[in-house]
Amino acid sequence: MQLDEKFTDSYFAKSTKTRSRDAESEFFEDGKPKAKEAYPEAKAADQKTLDKAIVDSVKKTENLAKYLKASWGLTKGQYPHQLAF
Repeated sequence: MQLDEKFTDSYFAKSTKTRSRDAESEFFEDGKPKAKEAYPEAKAADQKTLDKAIVDSVKKTENLAKYLKASWGLTKGQYPHQLAF
């Protein structure tokens, strides 16, 4: 699967906001929590496209969905570095 050139580190970076230096005055400003930013529609569409490609690939591979859903754990005395797969 080829990824677009737009998926770089800057695509996933958080937006930079300038915060006021006086956190106390910001906290008592109006007494209500500030609303979070809405998730950008462009990124949501990109995520849906990638999810569709991944799900299609998982469906093509036999038993991969079962493997990914399976849970496993270690028992007492069993160490991950000693396991052989």
